[in-house]
Amino acid sequence: MISTTPAITTSRNTLLAILLAALLSACAIEPVRQASPPPAASNEAVDTLNAGVRLYEDGQYDLSAERLRRAIQLGLRATPDLVRAHKHLAFILCATGKTEECADSFRAVLKLDPGFQLSKAEAGHPMWGPVFVSVRKERGR
Repeated sequence: MISTTPAITTSRNTLLAILLAALLSACAIEPVRQASPPPAASNEAVDTLNAGVRLYEDGQYDLSAERLRRAIQLGLRATPDLVRAHKHLAFILCATGKTEECADSFRAVLKLDPGFQLSKAEAGHPMWGPVFVSVRKERGR
């Protein structure tokens, strides 16, 4: 048996540790990358949404619908913003007799937020209240 001095043993252990580390690093698995959150909506998209809602409240429905659609195209990201845009579009579409398009907007709302409910006042509206109820029932099937 060969006798080794403590210095040789330490050097050998260090060399083995380095080789083991190199070997293990060569087999390392790429770390899982976390999905980055979607980029925030541009200020322009949010500003356009807010302008569309103000126009709706002022009774300028055609301009409001244009702004709401534009806000969606500009990249609204937050679910509450998208719900707000689609809900107001639904109101405008129902009020102008475009019932199927109104229903499509409510479908978009419920796809974004399946638990969404109109306020009591909104739900009682004779034009869009029944359309919303119909879309909810349709989704419940």
